[in-house]
Amino acid sequence: MHVNTVISIGAFFTPNTKSVTNHYGAGDTSPALYRHEGNEPMTTEAQKRASRKYNAANTKQIIIRLNKRTDADILATLAARENVQGYIKSLIRADVSEPTEDGNAR
Repeated sequence: MHVNTVISIGAFFTPNTKSVTNHYGAGDTSPALYRHEGNEPMTTEAQKRASRKYNAANTKQIIIRLNKRTDADILATLAARENVQGYIKSLIRADVSEPTEDGNAR
């Protein structure tokens, strides 16, 4: 299963132009924002380093591998969700907040 994540950075790009318009309507025609092939925004090496540094300090990535045959029900359920990460986190939070058989929280 492949899940795409879209992140809004507070701007949208006008098709077929080299300008970017922010939420306030101001235009910026800075060529440094774009690759030479088109209107896609570029990420600078400094931005990539900053993201890697932040992620290393503040996040933990957990990967699970699901079998297409034996886990088809799980894959179908996840595919039907708009926010897979949020769905999984809500299930885990609901599970750990339930009391155990002895009445204590997990």
